[in-house]
Amino acid sequence: MALRLAHRMRLHSKQSTEFFSPEEIQQRSNVFWVAYILDKDISMRMQMPSGQIDQDIDVSLPPMNPAGVDNDTGLIWTRDRTTPFNLFRMRLDLAHIQGKLYDLIYSNRSLKINAIERQARVESLQKLLTTWMARIPAAFQIEHVAATVGEIEVTHMVKFYHSYLTTITFLHGIYSQQAEWVKRVGPQARYAIQDYTLAMSGHAADCLSEYLDPPAEKYWYHCVDISRFALKLFQEVAQTDWLVWQCTCAHFSGLVILLSNTIMYPTHEFASLDSEISTVSVQLLDKIVAESNHGDIFASLQHVVADLSTHAKAAVSSARLQQAAPDSEGMFGQSFQEDDWFPGQSALSTFGNGDQADLTGTFSLNTEIDPFLHAECDQGSAQVNLETIL
Repeated sequence: MALRLAHRMRLHSKQSTEFFSPEEIQQRSNVFWVAYILDKDISMRMQMPSGQIDQDIDVSLPPMNPAGVDNDTGLIWTRDRTTPFNLFRMRLDLAHIQGKLYDLIYSNRSLKINAIERQARVESLQKLLTTWMARIPAAFQIEHVAATVGEIEVTHMVKFYHSYLTTITFLHGIYSQQAEWVKRVGPQARYAIQDYTLAMSGHAADCLSEYLDPPAEKYWYHCVDISRFALKLFQEVAQTDWLVWQCTCAHFSGLVILLSNTIMYPTHEFASLDSEISTVSVQLLDKIVAESNHGDIFASLQHVVADLSTHAKAAVSSARLQQAAPDSEGMFGQSFQEDDWFPGQSALSTFGNGDQADLTGTFSLNTEIDPFLHAECDQGSAQVNLETIL
């Protein structure tokens, strides 16, 4: 509805700005891009076509380096005022990738492609996300931001990173029926998973579980790391009602990922930390179930989490017993290796063999977004030079 109103007001068209002042033009542009972010985010979450065709946009993107004190929309700073971060523009770029995620993975035509082509598209989208992440200054990276920014700013960063967590959850098939953690839970919990995904995504629940491949090994580890940092960051800020409800789906997906990882690898180096983080998140879930008007939805999730928690505790206990008896086999037998449960598909860097075209084409503003996102980044550098991205 918001996007349709924006279209009615011609906010996506430069031609409509002829009779407005520069300040009004800036405000109209900002309103449109906020609607764009919501549209692409909802499209990805609900697995429905977005309302905005990217090629139909001809207004300028918000600048990475707004000039002047009157044009600092979305810009936040570290406490010492030494490092800025354009939260608005970076969230907009993430929304663009979310739109491509729907078009290339979840759209009606994309559901008909073969597994190799789908995996190639996942690889390409993850490259976009990796480049996008590399543009975040070190002070605002997920593992540092709680210590470098103020209370208000860190709350916005919590929402920012939970949006990213949601994106990689959808991209890498965390709720795939073939995911190892889904196979490990009991039958009742598997039905509860279906109930929860149906409540969250409506008719798209089948897409979430049936058509997706389970996450590849390297991406599973990335999802685990982001889940750990995102949940920990959430627990370090004031948990207002609006923050809890905006982060709920991503937060509890992260909880599922952490518990599942403990089941698979009960002796991993962050097992104790993950147990502490998970305990706090489970308490939050119990509180929501007790107080929410949507208790039925979260009761299904509560059942899944309870089942995973039981399996995780059993796995840790068994692993400790095995460590106390060094002559015995591991809990999964002598041949167990940590990567046994991954499909081991080869990493592909392009959209398959060229038989399947990019369904969306290039973004109409591709000189400002896509090539920049595809640009090579120095992944070995922990500090991103701000001047190179502004």
